[in-house]
Amino acid sequence: MEYKNELLHGKCIIWHENGQKWWEREYQNDQLCGKNIKWHENGDKCWETKYQNGKQIK
Repeated sequence: MEYKNELLHGKCIIWHENGQKWWEREYQNDQLCGKNIKWHENGDKCWETKYQNGKQIK
């Protein structure tokens, strides 16, 4: 089996078992970029941070 190392690029969304969004992250060239958002299981937003070139910005 050949292993191909691919960079993460684009939006990654993870869901709670109940169908609500749990985590949404954006990647560019294997680094966090844009919004990084987490939600509670009931659908309320827990927090949101922003990243550029893999580092958190304000």
